[in-house]
Amino acid sequence: MSLRKFKFILKPYIAVLFLKDIRAGFILLLLSFILPTVGIMGFITIVSTILFAEFINLRDEYLKYGFYLYNSLLVGMGVGFYYEITYSTLILTVILSILTFIVSFGLNRIFKNYSLPLLSFPFAIVSILFYLASLKYTSLFSSVLNREPLFELNIPFDRFLNL
Repeated sequence: MSLRKFKFILKPYIAVLFLKDIRAGFILLLLSFILPTVGIMGFITIVSTILFAEFINLRDEYLKYGFYLYNSLLVGMGVGFYYEITYSTLILTVILSILTFIVSFGLNRIFKNYSLPLLSFPFAIVSILFYLASLKYTSLFSSVLNREPLFELNIPFDRFLNL
Protein backbone atom coordinates (compact mmCIF):
# COMPACT_ATOMS: atom_id res chain seq x y z
CA MET A 1 0.00 0.00 0.00
CA SER A 2 1.38 3.36 -0.94
CA LEU A 3 1.78 6.20 1.53
CA ARG A 4 -0.80 8.23 -0.38
CA LYS A 5 -3.47 5.55 0.08
CA PHE A 6 -2.54 5.17 3.73
CA LYS A 7 -3.18 8.91 4.12
CA PHE A 8 -6.65 8.33 2.64
CA ILE A 9 -7.23 5.79 5.42
CA LEU A 10 -6.12 8.24 8.12
CA LYS A 11 -7.91 11.29 6.68
CA PRO A 12 -11.42 10.41 7.94
CA TYR A 13 -10.12 9.92 11.47
CA ILE A 14 -8.76 13.47 11.57
CA ALA A 15 -11.73 14.91 9.67
CA VAL A 16 -14.13 13.80 12.42
CA LEU A 17 -12.40 16.21 14.82
CA PHE A 18 -11.54 18.83 12.15
CA LEU A 19 -7.81 18.25 12.58
CA LYS A 20 -5.13 18.48 9.89
CA ASP A 21 -2.18 16.48 11.22
CA ILE A 22 -1.93 12.95 9.83
CA ARG A 23 -0.15 11.81 13.00
CA ALA A 24 -3.32 12.59 14.94
CA GLY A 25 -5.18 10.33 12.52
CA PHE A 26 -2.83 7.48 13.32
CA ILE A 27 -3.35 8.01 17.05
CA LEU A 28 -7.14 8.10 16.59
CA LEU A 29 -6.96 4.93 14.49
CA LEU A 30 -5.12 3.18 17.31
CA LEU A 31 -7.55 4.55 19.91
CA SER A 32 -10.50 3.17 17.97
CA PHE A 33 -9.15 -0.31 18.71
CA ILE A 34 -9.73 0.08 22.46
CA LEU A 35 -12.98 -1.70 21.68
CA PRO A 36 -11.69 -4.04 18.95
CA THR A 37 -15.01 -4.46 17.13
CA VAL A 38 -15.28 -0.68 16.72
CA GLY A 39 -11.77 -0.39 15.34
CA ILE A 40 -12.10 -3.34 12.99
CA MET A 41 -15.47 -2.30 11.58
CA GLY A 42 -14.32 1.31 11.19
CA PHE A 43 -11.21 0.21 9.33
CA ILE A 44 -13.25 -2.12 7.11
CA THR A 45 -15.61 0.69 6.13
CA ILE A 46 -12.77 3.02 5.20
CA VAL A 47 -11.02 0.41 3.07
CA SER A 48 -14.26 -0.67 1.36
CA THR A 49 -15.25 2.95 0.67
CA ILE A 50 -11.87 3.72 -0.88
CA LEU A 51 -11.99 0.54 -2.98
CA PHE A 52 -15.52 1.37 -4.15
CA ALA A 53 -14.50 4.92 -5.08
CA GLU A 54 -11.59 3.56 -7.09
CA PHE A 55 -13.81 0.90 -8.68
CA ILE A 56 -16.23 3.51 -10.05
CA ASN A 57 -13.26 5.59 -11.26
CA LEU A 58 -14.01 8.50 -8.99
CA ARG A 59 -11.26 11.04 -9.08
CA ASP A 60 -8.98 11.40 -6.09
CA GLU A 61 -10.18 14.99 -5.62
CA TYR A 62 -13.46 13.70 -4.24
CA LEU A 63 -11.66 11.44 -1.79
CA LYS A 64 -9.50 14.23 -0.44
CA TYR A 65 -12.53 15.75 1.29
CA GLY A 66 -12.98 14.11 4.64
CA PHE A 67 -16.78 13.99 4.77
CA TYR A 68 -16.99 11.42 1.99
CA LEU A 69 -15.00 9.06 4.13
CA TYR A 70 -15.68 9.99 7.75
CA ASN A 71 -19.41 9.41 7.40
CA SER A 72 -18.63 5.85 6.34
CA LEU A 73 -16.18 5.58 9.23
CA LEU A 74 -18.82 6.67 11.72
CA VAL A 75 -21.33 4.17 10.34
CA GLY A 76 -18.77 1.37 10.61
CA MET A 77 -17.85 2.33 14.15
CA GLY A 78 -21.52 2.41 15.10
CA VAL A 79 -22.07 -1.05 13.68
CA GLY A 80 -18.95 -2.26 15.49
CA PHE A 81 -20.19 -0.84 18.77
CA TYR A 82 -23.62 -2.45 18.69
CA TYR A 83 -22.95 -5.69 16.82
CA GLU A 84 -20.49 -8.56 17.05
CA ILE A 85 -18.23 -9.33 14.10
CA THR A 86 -19.82 -12.09 12.03
CA TYR A 87 -19.95 -12.78 8.32
CA SER A 88 -23.35 -11.12 8.05
CA THR A 89 -22.23 -7.97 9.87
CA LEU A 90 -19.08 -7.78 7.74
CA ILE A 91 -21.13 -7.93 4.55
CA LEU A 92 -23.66 -5.45 5.93
CA THR A 93 -20.86 -3.11 6.96
CA VAL A 94 -19.35 -3.11 3.47
CA ILE A 95 -22.78 -2.46 1.95
CA LEU A 96 -23.48 0.31 4.47
CA SER A 97 -20.14 1.97 3.77
CA ILE A 98 -20.87 2.04 0.05
CA LEU A 99 -24.39 3.32 0.70
CA THR A 100 -23.05 6.05 2.99
CA PHE A 101 -20.55 7.11 0.35
CA ILE A 102 -23.30 7.32 -2.29
CA VAL A 103 -25.59 9.27 0.06
CA SER A 104 -22.71 11.62 0.96
CA PHE A 105 -21.93 12.18 -2.70
CA GLY A 106 -25.57 12.86 -3.61
CA LEU A 107 -26.31 15.11 -0.65
CA ASN A 108 -23.13 17.09 -1.25
CA ARG A 109 -24.40 17.95 -4.72
CA ILE A 110 -27.62 19.28 -3.22
CA PHE A 111 -26.07 21.03 -0.21
CA LYS A 112 -23.38 22.69 -2.34
CA ASN A 113 -26.07 24.61 -4.26
CA TYR A 114 -27.23 26.23 -1.02
CA SER A 115 -23.73 26.63 0.50
CA LEU A 116 -24.62 24.35 3.41
CA PRO A 117 -22.12 22.07 5.16
CA LEU A 118 -22.79 18.35 4.90
CA LEU A 119 -21.10 17.34 8.17
CA SER A 120 -22.46 14.02 9.52
CA PHE A 121 -25.93 14.10 8.00
CA PRO A 122 -25.31 11.01 5.77
CA PHE A 123 -24.08 9.10 8.82
CA ALA A 124 -27.29 9.93 10.66
CA ILE A 125 -29.52 8.91 7.75
CA VAL A 126 -27.82 5.57 7.02
CA SER A 127 -27.36 4.66 10.69
CA ILE A 128 -30.98 5.32 11.59
CA LEU A 129 -32.22 3.32 8.62
CA PHE A 130 -29.92 0.41 9.46
CA TYR A 131 -30.71 0.34 13.16
CA LEU A 132 -34.44 0.46 12.50
CA ALA A 133 -34.16 -2.31 9.90
CA SER A 134 -31.98 -4.47 12.14
CA LEU A 135 -34.41 -4.52 15.06
CA LYS A 136 -36.11 -7.53 13.48
CA TYR A 137 -32.86 -9.49 13.37
CA THR A 138 -32.02 -10.17 17.01
CA SER A 139 -29.24 -12.55 16.03
CA LEU A 140 -27.16 -9.54 14.95
CA PHE A 141 -27.52 -7.69 18.22
CA SER A 142 -24.86 -8.16 20.87
CA SER A 143 -25.00 -7.37 24.53
CA VAL A 144 -23.37 -3.97 24.80
CA LEU A 145 -23.19 -4.28 28.58
CA ASN A 146 -21.03 -7.41 28.40
CA ARG A 147 -18.45 -5.91 26.00
CA GLU A 148 -14.90 -5.79 27.28
CA PRO A 149 -12.48 -3.12 26.06
CA LEU A 150 -8.94 -4.05 25.15
CA PHE A 151 -7.71 -2.27 28.30
CA GLU A 152 -9.22 -0.02 30.95
CA LEU A 153 -8.53 3.69 31.10
CA ASN A 154 -8.74 4.97 34.67
CA ILE A 155 -8.75 8.74 34.46
CA PRO A 156 -9.63 10.48 37.74
CA PHE A 157 -12.23 12.94 36.44
CA ASP A 158 -13.48 13.69 39.95
CA ARG A 159 -10.20 15.46 40.70
CA PHE A 160 -10.80 17.81 37.73
CA LEU A 161 -14.42 18.49 38.65
CA ASN A 162 -13.55 19.81 42.12
CA LEU A 163 -11.52 22.74 40.78
